[in-house]
Amino acid sequence: MQSNFGKWLKERLREESMSQSALADRLEVSPACITQYVNGLTCPGVAMLVRICDQLDVEDVTEPARCIYFDEARRMIRKLSA
Repeated sequence: MQSNFGKWLKERLREESMSQSALADRLEVSPACITQYVNGLTCPGVAMLVRICDQLDVEDVTEPARCIYFDEARRMIRKLSA
């Protein structure tokens, strides 16, 4: 299932006409790292979130940070319910 942050990131990449590989190159991470973010397998930390926002010309990190917070809360609830 795609995460809220993954949906946000995918949309921002589309709006910027940037591929996942291009973002990975700019951030000096593997393309697999960006794919994991988009697919909701992992979430970036604060420092990486700031770098992503910088590359995507996002000035306010509030929305993507809120998405990450929601995704992490959902993961914790699933884990506790299992």
